[in-house]
Amino acid sequence: MAPKDLDGPVVLPQPGKKNVLITSALPYVNNVPHLGNIIESVLSADVFARYCRGRGINTLYIGGTDEYGTTIEARALTDITQDIFLKLDKNGYLKERITTQLYCEEHHAFLADRFVEGDATSVEISWNRLSSSAHAENLGNFVNCVLKFDNSRDYDNIVPDWSTYHEPAFKAFKEEVNAFLAQYIRELDAVKLRSALSTVLQISQRGNSFLQSNRLDNNLRLNEPAKCAAVVGLTVNLSL
Repeated sequence: MAPKDLDGPVVLPQPGKKNVLITSALPYVNNVPHLGNIIESVLSADVFARYCRGRGINTLYIGGTDEYGTTIEARALTDITQDIFLKLDKNGYLKERITTQLYCEEHHAFLADRFVEGDATSVEISWNRLSSSAHAENLGNFVNCVLKFDNSRDYDNIVPDWSTYHEPAFKAFKEEVNAFLAQYIRELDAVKLRSALSTVLQISQRGNSFLQSNRLDNNLRLNEPAKCAAVVGLTVNLSL
């Protein structure tokens, strides 16, 4: 039977054209499904498949689930282990002790081992890894802020005419973003998904900085409508 794309007709290789087949790890869901099940298995593949289709490349993405196997067995063993632990605690075989853990005075937080790199004589905190979730949140905040402002009653879901306002800083912002986008395309074409994600986060950081420096709010819309329209137009195009 010919493979089928869930979003369209039968997808088969096309002679003389670039054809891309994408597969991903099968998610093992052994409890209530959550975002981690998507992130750890299918998200990167889905993003890359959408990118390829957007570039006009004949693309087939195959996914699936595996509801049996090692993970289910591991969950069963976990339940057994938990039962043993509770019985040991109930019968007084466990003791609570105080242990030493690294603490960052600057960020006021205890650090898990995975956030610390180096040996006992030279310890370095990997804040890039620690803040990766914050970067993802910043990306969502940027998109949400821009689209929410454009969806307000003042613009009524319509991107305003932003072609009449010009400012050197705006031109520099567009050039910087276009350079990042070109880098993003090169990385995805080379299937460097981790690098591409890092580039997207850098774009969102530039976008957030652009919004903050231009103070996108109702005061800007009332006092400088042309500039406000330009800020909205640029950032809406970036967020999409």
